[in-house]
Amino acid sequence: DPFENIEIYNLMCDLLDLTPAPNNGTHGSLTHLLKRVTYIPKHPKEESSPSSCPLVRPRTSTDGHICSCKSLPLPPIQPQVDLTISEIKKIEKYNLPFGRPHVLQKKQKFCLLHNHHYVSGFSQNIKMPLWSSYSVNKHDRWNASAGASRSCFYTDHRISLNSSQTCSLYKNHPQLNYGFLFPPNLIEEDKKNYYEGLLSSNIAPMYSAFQVIWEYFNAVLLPSYATARNGVNVITGPIFDYDYNGVYDTPEEIRRHLTNLAVLIPTHYFITLTSCKNVSQTPLQCEGSLDVVSYIIPHREDNSESCTVGKPKSLWIEERMRFHVARVRDV
Repeated sequence: DPFENIEIYNLMCDLLDLTPAPNNGTHGSLTHLLKRVTYIPKHPKEESSPSSCPLVRPRTSTDGHICSCKSLPLPPIQPQVDLTISEIKKIEKYNLPFGRPHVLQKKQKFCLLHNHHYVSGFSQNIKMPLWSSYSVNKHDRWNASAGASRSCFYTDHRISLNSSQTCSLYKNHPQLNYGFLFPPNLIEEDKKNYYEGLLSSNIAPMYSAFQVIWEYFNAVLLPSYATARNGVNVITGPIFDYDYNGVYDTPEEIRRHLTNLAVLIPTHYFITLTSCKNVSQTPLQCEGSLDVVSYIIPHREDNSESCTVGKPKSLWIEERMRFHVARVRDV
């Protein structure tokens, strides 16, 4: 597999029994080349642990009528979120096949939200998921009607009103829309959980121009990748890096850069795709090495980065995605 020059620097330090200076390489990624391994990489310590977001009885809100889902083709059935322990274990096995993402940000107040088709680490600090994880099978069929229903969402009663985003918030910010981290159109026509992706805990603010990229990725690139790789696990979420130093911004730093704190606008979104290197096995069956590709896509108000005039989406969006490939460590 290809590697960067900084990895050689780390390798030479290991050979000479030296401690490398802090760098953005992945120390230990080339230890398989050594006869005697001197450095064994360890996972960083998790800085914030998940709390609980218990289901509470439905609350009334003056915001409710604005984002009503009554126009959808099926009766407005509130998605089932009160799950049993056995259901949660089954959901985690399928949607978190390689374990839960650890939060390295300090003082993050977040909880795990288990849904039938995805799991989220929802942050009360930023009122949106830190990450959402789900798996896509190569035989999954995409539901067009759910994908067309992005004009509404259901209130997730596991999240307090103070920690939830509202429809009125987006009505007051016409340059912003909300996008779904887990794509609702991945769910087949299963009436019980048909609109599970349309929960308020699954949305994040997105500019209209960025949504063009996001929706094309979910509708075209992701199914294609899942088919080619015999299934894929997806982890996605927002990034806040207003000073562009490659390190996450603290809540205090975010507030310094934003004048309107009603909605925190991410500077980037990340996507991590994991599949089995042996494509005869699905991610859940994988017994050998994994194949991982990550993206950190800038969240901008326009698509001037790409020459979009006269070009089909298939050309400029795929090119944009390739340009913003990143390492898992950077995510």
